[in-house]
Amino acid sequence: MKLLKISDFYKELNFLIEDGLVSSGFYKVSSDHYVRLKSSHEINVIFIQRNTNGSCVCVSFGVHYDFLPKLGSLDYPDNKIELSECEIKIRLHPENLQSDYWWDVKEESIAEIAFIINSKKEIIFSSYDMKGEIADIFPKDFEDSMPDIFSSITKVRACLILARLNEEMGRNERASDFAQLGLKYAGMAVGPKKMLKEIIKRMENTSTFIQGK
Repeated sequence: MKLLKISDFYKELNFLIEDGLVSSGFYKVSSDHYVRLKSSHEINVIFIQRNTNGSCVCVSFGVHYDFLPKLGSLDYPDNKIELSECEIKIRLHPENLQSDYWWDVKEESIAEIAFIINSKKEIIFSSYDMKGEIADIFPKDFEDSMPDIFSSITKVRACLILARLNEEMGRNERASDFAQLGLKYAGMAVGPKKMLKEIIKRMENTSTFIQGK
């Protein structure tokens, strides 16, 4: 079957996914980009990226948190945050494999992509909710290997996310432990190192304040 015009492809795909995404709280930024800002701090991004000549697309989910600056920026996110600005990125694959998968811009790809987005979005995004799987991770879980949900990022970024997440949840000791662990992995990463040290200082100040009450 021949390739579709990319504009027609997006139009047909959006016909199958837009209503469901909007009813689930997503904001349509454009035909290839949806964002959901949750009141519990999580930010979910869906991006259907085309290649340079518009002959195929890949589908990625992005996860960020509203208390973290956008990746590579000092600015905090809004409802137009892009996939590249998210801390965590997950590439979708029809068989759950971690690979660089692309769909041809053909009629038969549309239903498959729509099904994958609609069926996987809540399963995947819920793992990163502050009350989900991510909240049950401890520093000891990094001893042998990275937790699976952080497979797309470095250890220092994972520790930074977990330090800030636990700080936001009031779990100061675990936040400090993750920040200390992150410093061990930071190497020459100046930005993350600075933020991790700031977290440790805040936790020390909080501890001193509580002890002095």
